[in-house]
Amino acid sequence: MVGGSTRTQRLFAALVQLARTRRLDGTAAVEDPTIRDELVRIHVMVEEHRLGDLLRTTRRHSGRDPGLLPLTAKLAASGIADRVSALALTLLDEDALLDPNADREERPGPERWTNQWLGSLGLSIAAGTSNIQRDIIASRGLGLSGDRERDPAC
Repeated sequence: MVGGSTRTQRLFAALVQLARTRRLDGTAAVEDPTIRDELVRIHVMVEEHRLGDLLRTTRRHSGRDPGLLPLTAKLAASGIADRVSALALTLLDEDALLDPNADREERPGPERWTNQWLGSLGLSIAAGTSNIQRDIIASRGLGLSGDRERDPAC
């Protein structure tokens, strides 16, 4: 399912592992205050996403309409993928330029994060662009006029 939290939880765990193994100024990147701050921000997003999944599942199993939770889950997944990818590329520095499609006998290395970044771009348009999702949430969930009502060219 586009927007499920299981994937974002795994992605975050892989990012934390990357931060533990990459070095900045001779120490693990995870020890850098700026990196730690961003990891905490992403962790909060992942936990919010996970709890939203639990709420959506609870509503469905109790026969209640999940409302706009599937739309907000997709937005959360897109946002998390963007943040994770950006931090991973920062941690990788020039290693982010390795060819993600190169044939390698060993397990994939840092170049897999380049694929993650490219994939995160696609996720933002999968199952409806993030802007369309926000427009639906605003109009249906909050009763606000959407972009299409304000601008007929949309």
